[in-house]
Amino acid sequence: MENGVIKLGRLIAATKVASLILPIVVIIILADGVALSEDISLREEESLNGTWEFTTIVGGIPSEPCDINVPEYWNADPGFHTDRGIYKREVNVPSSWSGKVIKVEFEGVNHIADVYFNDQFVVRHIGGWIPFSVDITNYLTMTEPNQTFTLKVDVKGGNHWPIVDANDPNKPLWPVGWYGHQDPNNPDDPNRGGWGIMSDVRLRAYGKAHINDAFIQTSYRNKTITVDYELLNMDTIAHTVNLEADIIPADSNEVVKTLGPNTINLPANMTSPQKITLTTPWVTPDLWMPDSPNLYILKSRLKESTDVIDGETRRFGFREIWISGDHYILNGVRLNLYGDSMNEHQQHFATHRYNLLTPATCPNTVDNYLATNVRWIRFHMGPIYPFVLDICDEKGLMVMDESAIYGRPYMKPVYEDLTLRDAYMSNSKEWIKSWIKGRRNHPCIIIWSASNEMGPDYEWAGPWDPNLIRQWGDEIRKYDPTRPVCYDGDGAPDGQIFNKHYPESYGQNWHTTIYDGYPPPAAGQDKPAGIGEFLTHYGDYGEENKWMHGIIVRGLRYLGWDDIRPYRLSWIWDVNEWGSDRWKILRNGYAFVGLFDKAYDELKTDPIMEGIYPDVNEGQWQDRTLILFNDEFQGTRVQVERSEEHTSELQSHSFISYAVFCLKKKKTSYTSLF
Repeated sequence: MENGVIKLGRLIAATKVASLILPIVVIIILADGVALSEDISLREEESLNGTWEFTTIVGGIPSEPCDINVPEYWNADPGFHTDRGIYKREVNVPSSWSGKVIKVEFEGVNHIADVYFNDQFVVRHIGGWIPFSVDITNYLTMTEPNQTFTLKVDVKGGNHWPIVDANDPNKPLWPVGWYGHQDPNNPDDPNRGGWGIMSDVRLRAYGKAHINDAFIQTSYRNKTITVDYELLNMDTIAHTVNLEADIIPADSNEVVKTLGPNTINLPANMTSPQKITLTTPWVTPDLWMPDSPNLYILKSRLKESTDVIDGETRRFGFREIWISGDHYILNGVRLNLYGDSMNEHQQHFATHRYNLLTPATCPNTVDNYLATNVRWIRFHMGPIYPFVLDICDEKGLMVMDESAIYGRPYMKPVYEDLTLRDAYMSNSKEWIKSWIKGRRNHPCIIIWSASNEMGPDYEWAGPWDPNLIRQWGDEIRKYDPTRPVCYDGDGAPDGQIFNKHYPESYGQNWHTTIYDGYPPPAAGQDKPAGIGEFLTHYGDYGEENKWMHGIIVRGLRYLGWDDIRPYRLSWIWDVNEWGSDRWKILRNGYAFVGLFDKAYDELKTDPIMEGIYPDVNEGQWQDRTLILFNDEFQGTRVQVERSEEHTSELQSHSFISYAVFCLKKKKTSYTSLF
């Protein structure tokens, strides 16, 4: 064997060779059950999800109030046709929270939210998908055992200023993802993004002096854990506090590491947080890896003398992702990313969201991806719900989380007008800050996608200057310097990662060879290179491309692409193809340890769809080139076995004879064998 290529001589005693689908024996290790995210609360909190009163405003006229479920896009179920809606519910504040800072916290509202306490305006928030909190402490009297108030949220859709230009609602000034500034009830395009309270709402209690944020950073190379804290004192008197933390495994109560204590003086009436960093060596943590997604709990507290005056709990995994030359490295192991893009949370949400991405269905969705050997997914067109990231943390599905900075023709006039362009750049950077800070402790997020199809290949979107596009990546790194940043489909604006879409041209089939067709271009040969989208599963070649997804990925792996994502694998769910031959080809193409017959792969779908097989000469030796991959995270010793199968050919008395190569493997202690 040389460079993973095995050549075998084989005597073929027939005129034709049958189609070969290689049976690969692959062991999939799924994580044992750990405490689900619902069991890990950040701090004292009450969920405000559930049934709210809802009133639509159409032409300035309110409808009769009715019930709506939160979280939910209002145009999804039951399908309200409006661009403005008012949510109301009664909220009870526990009497035990007296003397604390009380906040209402939203994970995401699309796109403008005016928040009221008992009909008294409190604050306006602008920007979809991103978290924000509303301090209601000064509105509470807490003179009764349990105070109840009316929480009202007046939500405006993406077609309102300042999400869009006041003079032209077709020109977004904030990130809107897939046509999120246009009517989602448009019958000509029912798949546009939704409006409303689209993610979780909570009531939370904080100490007067409290932990406002914590960014957990783990380093495999330095063998350390570092936590950047933000502390805030909203009391009228100063506090001298000790900041300390315990780390325990998510499935245990044993403290395995401590941070602090550090003594900090917090002045009274702080209006901006004080930043404190705690760090400690950690030589032998249980690493978060896709095949063993170990999780830890960080329990942080502020103590004044011996009294705990504030505390919070955050979950994390110990892992580090970095770039070395033209490869990704995860915890010291080369990482190849072969996966999918999913956008059912926004485009097509009305059909797929309820099947795939609810708290009840998402664990099964992730399990099905893993059973297909897909361990890497890009949530496309806008950030995914936080509970989905929790599930991916637990099960080891790696994630590219993508911003809502999305290139389409409506971005061209924004780019061409300097005033609008400057406004969009400023607003998108503000949006990025909340997006990154709200998600950066999830170990499943491996790469951030700053934007989609905004650059030189997309004239209809601008095209936006790469020097502007890279500013979004620079902004991301301000709040998370620990992960690589990609600009999906836009090449390499900052020179770190190269990513291209549709080398075959959008909507086409694969019209070159499998193993020689599209190697990474010169711009992608000295850095990780990815094909973020190729071979659409719809259009004129959709049915053929579905068969090809599992074949093309083999050649792209061979050519050295580090990130491979057909567009898209949702066809498996569309017609319930689990267990079908097409699904098996896909699963084998994604196999972590895979053995592929080069000549048969080059036939593409001809044996399957056309019944075309290669001609061979009876009695002559045939050379067979087998391509062997190892993309596991530990060394693997393999044994290649060959068996023969014969089937009669009805047209003659000859036989079809072909070899089936079966790959068996067993774990070893080697770091890498291939």
